[in-house]
Amino acid sequence: MTFTVAITGKPNVGKSSLFNKLNGRRLAIVNDMPGVTRDSKDFTADIDGHLVKFIDTAGWEDKDSILSKKMVEQTLKAVSRADLVLLMLDARNGITPDDIQFGGIVRKSGKPCVIIINKSESKINILENEIYKFGFGEPIYISAAHGKGIADLFEKVISHKTKFYHEQEEENPEDDQLKLTIVGRPNVGKSTLFNAILGFERAITSDIAGTTRDAINHYLTYKDTDIELIDTAGLRKKANVNEIIEELSTAESINAIRRSHIAFLVVAADQPLEKQDLAIARIAIQEGKPLILVINKCDLIKNFREFEEEIEYLVADNLSEVVGLPIVYISALKQQGIDKIFDKALEVDQKWKMKISTGKLNSWLCNATTHYIPPLANNGRRIRIKYMTQTRVKPPTFNFYCNIPEDLPESYNKYLRNSLRKEFDLQGIPLRMIFHKNKNPYKNR
Repeated sequence: MTFTVAITGKPNVGKSSLFNKLNGRRLAIVNDMPGVTRDSKDFTADIDGHLVKFIDTAGWEDKDSILSKKMVEQTLKAVSRADLVLLMLDARNGITPDDIQFGGIVRKSGKPCVIIINKSESKINILENEIYKFGFGEPIYISAAHGKGIADLFEKVISHKTKFYHEQEEENPEDDQLKLTIVGRPNVGKSTLFNAILGFERAITSDIAGTTRDAINHYLTYKDTDIELIDTAGLRKKANVNEIIEELSTAESINAIRRSHIAFLVVAADQPLEKQDLAIARIAIQEGKPLILVINKCDLIKNFREFEEEIEYLVADNLSEVVGLPIVYISALKQQGIDKIFDKALEVDQKWKMKISTGKLNSWLCNATTHYIPPLANNGRRIRIKYMTQTRVKPPTFNFYCNIPEDLPESYNKYLRNSLRKEFDLQGIPLRMIFHKNKNPYKNR
């Protein structure tokens, strides 16, 4: 799971300057995808082997209102998605009531927070005792415009990331339990599926969209595998941008995906793959979680073969970033095909935590780059990928060592990704591929 950091604060304190400075430091960009909402900007970077996603909330500022309701709502949403919050203050302007309000939002969330004092290259008009009143500990002084203090910021972020994962490991010392999440739009049959699995009505079902308001957990065993099953409220289409409950419901579903190992995306056969379905799918992919597409209400389909071909085309056309996405066809109401989703989950889980030897990886890399030679860089030199290794599982993450990584085109990245999937049977599994400047850890051996 990627460690997520939200950059928050009132308008004009330099949030976008910091975000752009981080994004422009030529860190190893990983799966730079559009944000979860139209209003957010985020990117995921590799900082000395640590995957960190930064979210910029500056795009939510309303010029007509310093602290508009929408800005507060969007800040709440960003904070709910984050594992760490950076609260930015302006060194020149001192602490204002708006700063205090933003600090209150972060404090109520219970999320860890680091105060960033920006524009510290000039006179600092903030007293230290005022900073400590926020209750977030020692601040970090930076100048986003001049790039000063960024190394200290990285060190603090990595420190929080290490602590975060250490605490998670203490809470789950034996993570043998397979965590599955049922997600999807309202009224596609998620709770009906949940009840069909359990054999009784634990979640209230009806034909009214949004009946299931909270995440519900249940524990079961399937083929000697302990499973935690999570049913979430649907990711609902916002009817009104000012409905905070909609934002929180969305955040809960996102958090459920992040807590899980595999997500079942349930869609209705009569309304397959709408925009919201694709948005949910990309959330899972962005978080590195395997996705199983569950087509429900298949008992309504007359020509199944024609329908199956249509679904496969839609998936290939709209979710090309995960080639070979597994699809299961069921009828939750008639309890048809239920076993198939668990069989597929067990299969996908094994691939998601697969560890491939360095020797096999580099043998594949040699063949792949010989079959399709990397292109020329912008300076006319040939791009050469000399070495690779797998650095983690869940999701499978691969580090590539290259002479000119910044000039490697996306088309070649896609070629390597698809070839890697095919060679090691990783179809449908989200992969992390990180390209570093030649830094072969074995070059001196």
